[in-house]
Amino acid sequence: MSQILTLAVADIVVKDRVRPIDPERAKWIAISMAEGGQIEPIEVRKSGEKYRLIAGGHRLEACKIIKSKTIEAKLFTGTELEARLREIDENLFRYDLTELDRAKHLAERQRIWEELHPDGTQGAAGAAARWMQRTNLSFASETADRLNLSERSVRRSIARFRRLDPEVYDQVQGTWLADNGVNLDALVRLLPTEQKRVVKLLLRERDPLPSVGAALKKLRGAKDEDEGDKDLKALIAKFRTSRAATRNAFLDHLYELGEIDALLERRQRRAA
Repeated sequence: MSQILTLAVADIVVKDRVRPIDPERAKWIAISMAEGGQIEPIEVRKSGEKYRLIAGGHRLEACKIIKSKTIEAKLFTGTELEARLREIDENLFRYDLTELDRAKHLAERQRIWEELHPDGTQGAAGAAARWMQRTNLSFASETADRLNLSERSVRRSIARFRRLDPEVYDQVQGTWLADNGVNLDALVRLLPTEQKRVVKLLLRERDPLPSVGAALKKLRGAKDEDEGDKDLKALIAKFRTSRAATRNAFLDHLYELGEIDALLERRQRRAA
């Protein structure tokens, strides 16, 4: 059973987090804490005279917002690598991540997992090595089981992070593209120089292009779109830059017109 401590907020060190704090989420948790107190303890690891945060960054930030001096915490006694793995899993299993965030978390999870499970096939040969490769733990299969994903999805997600230019990653983070798997897959198939040029067209303030494919056509000198393509591009751009309330009202309007049901019926017929 984990030991529960009451710690001073000032004694908890937060550094090198995989995922930054979402200020809006922290504010909502702060409101809940102010009304009903802390429901679930955070998780920490002893670090000298202080405690290193493992899980519960938003809860800790909420305590700071309501100016609480103390916080309830579970004490984790594993290694630094095991603590890092728990932090990553906390995010993967608890929160809705964008496709890009998930890719970063899974890539970091693989790096740590492989340190904790070094290759046992070194020094083996022939049939013995092949048997060990089959029976050793597999990162992709273990992670897929934990997340209820396919192994292919795990590998594809990690490839997105590793093939994306770091500068492009920073540009894409927090935009519509960060949660669009189809366009991320198309983007990472390009060379870094082309990735940068494509993203510039996708995220420009005026007349942003709607997809990696459209940006490539533009860069590679394809003929201008016909009027239908231009209308579609303008509609998509307007939808993406509208407020959430406006987008929801537009979708409600399509539903009331029967357009949503008609679209679903067409897709069902094509899939049959």
